[in-house]
Amino acid sequence: MALIRLNNQSISSVTTLPSGITSLPSSITSASGLNENLEGMYRFGTSYYAKTQSSTSGTSYVFHGNAVSITPKSTSSQILVYFSTHCATPSNNTNIFMRVGYRIGAEPDASNISFEPSGLDTEGSMYSSATGLENHISFSWFHSPNTTSTVYYKLQYKSESSNTVYMGSTARMTRLWCAEVI
Repeated sequence: MALIRLNNQSISSVTTLPSGITSLPSSITSASGLNENLEGMYRFGTSYYAKTQSSTSGTSYVFHGNAVSITPKSTSSQILVYFSTHCATPSNNTNIFMRVGYRIGAEPDASNISFEPSGLDTEGSMYSSATGLENHISFSWFHSPNTTSTVYYKLQYKSESSNTVYMGSTARMTRLWCAEVI
């Protein structure tokens, strides 16, 4: 999708940068070249979009969906990781914990997965004080993997108790994608 208007002007008539923008990425040489180079601001990796549901009643993290991956062009690259899904629990007083982990060089598995920033686990949660709660949750973060090897990201979730929790939906889309900020 191309940008066709900026500050209510057609892109072809833009000759100066909007206020507050002091420089452009090196791939863009002028404000009038913005339309042709806008997609050059992000380099997208693989993405996972699916209408699938899984469940667990365990208190250990389990995987949901497929991994996504990207190979950074530089060791100083920042990767934008985005996750969005539907989650539910039929029980009251239940927490669902979700997180996206990564692994460099291979797809994450239960014994080889890392989280950043350390200790934060890029974790989200949903608490159900009522029976049958359903909700949509999403989060994103910037990751600096400090590598030019392929980085894989994958979603995990668990129940706080032995109550069953559901991740994803057959009616609603789960999304996980990553993009390198150029």
